Amino acid sequence: MAGPLAAVCHKQGKHLGKMEALDFDLRAEANLMALTEEVVKSSAIEGEHLNPKEVRSSIARKLGLDVAAIPEPGRQPRVLSR
Repeated sequence: MAGPLAAVCHKQGKHLGKMEALDFDLRAEANLMALTEEVVKSSAIEGEHLNPKEVRSSIARKLGLDVAAIPEPGRQPRVLSR
C-alpha cells in the first residue's frame, strides 16, 4: 500500500508544481474542476448520482469564486455541508 500511496503523492506534487506556474484564475478553475470531479465520483460510489454542473456551482459558491454562467444548485446544496 505504501508504494501506490507514494506514487500518488509524487504525482500530486508534480501537479501542484505545474499549477504554481498558472495564473490565479486558471488555478482556481483547475481546482474547481478537480473538486467537482472528486465529489461527483465519490457520490457515485455511494450510489448517489449528482449533477456535475450543480456540484460545480455549489463548490464555486462555497469557495467564493466568481464563475460566470454557473447554474444555481438544485436540490443538492448539501454536497459540501456534510
